[in-house]
Amino acid sequence: MERMKLRQETQIPYTVRELTEEIRRNLEERYEWVHVRGELSTYKKAPSGHAYFRLKDLDAVLECVAWKGTVVRWAGLDLEDGREVIAGGRITVYPPRGQYQLVVSTIQPAGIGILQQRFEELKQRLAREGLFDAARKRSLPAFPEKVAVITSPTGAAVQDFLKILHSNHCPVDVTICPVLVQGENAAADIAQMIRRVNAMNVFDLIVLCRGGGSLEDLWAFNEEITARAIFGAKTPVITGIGHEIDFTIADFVADVRAPTPTGAAQSICDLFDHHRYQLSLFSDRLLRIALPQVERWRERLDLTQKIIERYHPISLINQKRQRLDELHDDLFQHIKIVFHDRRRQLNERKKELLRAAKHELERHKNSLHRYENLLKSYDPAQTLARGFCICRKNGRLVMRVADVAPDDTLRITVSDGSIDSKVIEVDTKP
Repeated sequence: MERMKLRQETQIPYTVRELTEEIRRNLEERYEWVHVRGELSTYKKAPSGHAYFRLKDLDAVLECVAWKGTVVRWAGLDLEDGREVIAGGRITVYPPRGQYQLVVSTIQPAGIGILQQRFEELKQRLAREGLFDAARKRSLPAFPEKVAVITSPTGAAVQDFLKILHSNHCPVDVTICPVLVQGENAAADIAQMIRRVNAMNVFDLIVLCRGGGSLEDLWAFNEEITARAIFGAKTPVITGIGHEIDFTIADFVADVRAPTPTGAAQSICDLFDHHRYQLSLFSDRLLRIALPQVERWRERLDLTQKIIERYHPISLINQKRQRLDELHDDLFQHIKIVFHDRRRQLNERKKELLRAAKHELERHKNSLHRYENLLKSYDPAQTLARGFCICRKNGRLVMRVADVAPDDTLRITVSDGSIDSKVIEVDTKP
């Protein structure tokens, strides 16, 4: 403010930026935190994750912005145009446009305060009546076989519930009982279904669940009619409504309150896990007591079985069969050895015979060669070749001088032909 007075006194002009910053600083100091009630208009979520909208009434409009980190916390809120809300935040100026705006940090439906008041009043009244007393709450069955799940059949809560049961292999038979979980008629629908399921008297456990949302979204579970129906049920009731931070009247009346639908499913699985653990302890104890005795009887049984097997006729027959197989194998091996020995001897005899035959053949070959040479030596042609001749008279050999007479015609054969001659004189002298 001092700077503004100084400017006015010296009449030094502002730049647009300087004036805008001066206004922004004054507004932020003056309206550090405000709550503004108005009608939601032109709500838009940008790709960056920030949200831009307006709050308006009959006479004015207020530009609003909510940063991404704030918008994430609004999941589940019904922020539709035309809805009356109360927004909390700080006033600032957006210099590029020269407009003031509300940087919103919290937002809730305008009726939230009234609902919260109604919630507290009903909670106190029912508590005085004893609906929340721990002494009246029923114990959960040790092994629930049939579970009625009262919820919306199309919501994510029932899928999360079933997924936990399936992943933990929980052996329960689940029946989905469809109801409205939000809106004007939801409480009556839920109460009627609780009474109907209880009257059937076939379920071991009732689970009442739905996903998260605003206080208005969960209001059906804060109605007295719902609380009375849970209180009047003979079957134990588990609630798993909203998120962990959400508490409803139904949670206080129920026998067990789970923080979420998945938590409700886990509570059922924990029942089985606890008793499985107890059964495991009993089983281990029983084994420690019974196992030594069982082991002794097993040893006696094994001994008796061996005696029976040893002297049983079938066992004796099997032994003889085994001996017969051994003899058969021995005989086969003996025959095989004898056969191989005889084959070896036959091969040796064969080799000896071949050697003898070869020797005898060689001997006869030599004799034949010798006789051949001898025969050649007696061949007349060989004699004629050495200069001798053969003399024939009328085709007969002339052996002596007396075989011929003068004037006889002789044929003399030599190595290369024949000569005809005539005897002139016969001389008996050598």
